Amino acid sequence: MNAHNDFLAGQKSFLEGNYRKSIVSFSSALEHGLEPEKGYLALGMAHLRNGDFEDAVEDFSHTLEFNGHNELALFYRGIAHLNHADLEETLDDLSEVLTHHPEKTEALIARFLVFKELHKEEEAEAAMKMALSLSGVEVEEFMRNYVLTPVLYNKALKLFDIREEPWAVELGEKIRRSWN
Repeated sequence: MNAHNDFLAGQKSFLEGNYRKSIVSFSSALEHGLEPEKGYLALGMAHLRNGDFEDAVEDFSHTLEFNGHNELALFYRGIAHLNHADLEETLDDLSEVLTHHPEKTEALIARFLVFKELHKEEEAEAAMKMALSLSGVEVEEFMRNYVLTPVLYNKALKLFDIREEPWAVELGEKIRRSWN
């Protein structure tokens, strides 16, 4: 195989939810000469979805070595830190994202979660107010895409106070299935 075919195989496996297989394919693509920024970003996403948060942080950090302003790598590295409970590192990455993209509501919601966890109520409130003012807040989508561990899921349920929402039970089941 070549880098392009390996990358396509990795994408296919990723979309099918077979993250381990996508990790193998993306790693092979990098070995065969795939552009490192693209390859490490894809590999980081696969590690993130597979629950390998330390590996995801490493991959996103490699991506940032090639492009220090890669918004996706910064954001997802922050999410990997958040899922690994490295809250200060999470804030650093999310702050950097918001410096260049202050309208990124996902980063504001993630900062809200971190500030709540750190008992920084004023900062948490400010982050959520900013997210709400942008009217792009979609808690359900955030939970589906970025809450990748049972601990973070339970914290998010509590902090967002959405346990009573009609879609919360169904979403919870989908999220729990994705951890297996």
